[in-house]
Amino acid sequence: MVTKILTGKYYYILLILWLIWAGLTIGAGKNLTGGWKYFVMDSDSMAPSIPKGSLVLVKQKENYQIGEVISFYAKVLDQEKIVAHRITALGGNTYITAGDQNEAEDAVPVLPRLIIGKVVGLIKFLGVPILVMKNENFRWLTVALPVILVIINELWKIKKELQNEPTNRR
Repeated sequence: MVTKILTGKYYYILLILWLIWAGLTIGAGKNLTGGWKYFVMDSDSMAPSIPKGSLVLVKQKENYQIGEVISFYAKVLDQEKIVAHRITALGGNTYITAGDQNEAEDAVPVLPRLIIGKVVGLIKFLGVPILVMKNENFRWLTVALPVILVIINELWKIKKELQNEPTNRR
């Protein structure tokens, strides 16, 4: 079964899937046309509505309302991250947000210039492989997996050629 998956059309399907995951990983958080962006939810703060590992689609807007889920840049443990939380209140020229799983509102109000956009769609768990590929401990898989697939495919082809080759006996 494994050899069937790693050869023929399945081999090409696996390589195409890998290219898609690699492209999504590299492009995560980048601008798409028309003010659209996507990123991968890397926490459970919005579960169950947005579980960890979901691929989230975001659209830029002029104004945001209470109850909408927005994505924004925030400092988390001294690192800039993209966060998606629900707006719970408006505070003058800022937005007060909280994760659905969090007991309290976020300590720092969100400034309009830090908002990426409103979450308008998601595909649950599609981002899990992207989180794996972005993890420093598993980053080597990004290169190693396709190389291993190519090597196995080539070895399988050599084996088939050797089996089909007639023996030259006199």
